[in-house]
Amino acid sequence: MNQNIAIIVGRITSEIKLTTVNDSQVAKFGVATNKTWKDKGGNKQEKTTFHNITAWGAKADVINKWFHKGDEIFIKGEIVNTSKEGEDGKKVYYSSINLDEFDFGQKSSKSSAKENNQDKYEAPIDEQSSEGNPDYDPDNLGF
Repeated sequence: MNQNIAIIVGRITSEIKLTTVNDSQVAKFGVATNKTWKDKGGNKQEKTTFHNITAWGAKADVINKWFHKGDEIFIKGEIVNTSKEGEDGKKVYYSSINLDEFDFGQKSSKSSAKENNQDKYEAPIDEQSSEGNPDYDPDNLGF
């Protein structure tokens, strides 16, 4: 059996970029994940990896409204590899994650201050399913 599943937990690196493609909302943003370990000498080491994320439809709208730079987010999705011709004529390869499921993590202090001035979001009934998936349960994302 073949599977293409990516699960990451990290912080959003920039404000969400919301656009429309073929009458569907698309949210694009970056997420940074950190890995820490000790080397042979006992010194703490850290590596940060940056991930490009794309969310579609109602999920894009929710993420755009409730997430901001610095917020922690839990993501489950599919890795997508694409290529295009670079300025020098050579092929340039890109990797991203198409978001399938997400959940809220810790809010940044900047984001928490913004939310104190907003109404709380309640998804309409038609947004509670994941693009027509009746088995989608936003309270049970597996994280």
